[in-house]
Amino acid sequence: MVYVPPLPKSLQDLRNRINRAVETITPEMLQRVWQEFDYRIDLCRVTKGAHIEAL
Repeated sequence: MVYVPPLPKSLQDLRNRINRAVETITPEMLQRVWQEFDYRIDLCRVTKGAHIEAL
């Protein structure tokens, strides 16, 4: 079962949640995301944009 937090009660609550989530992002996470993005762009380039399953 997956935990789904309750909806924010106000716009300020939503802003606070977003800020807390962004603060948990590490430089290593950003680096891994960038590497994955770069890999997928290379795949698109090599296949000349052909559809690849699970991309």
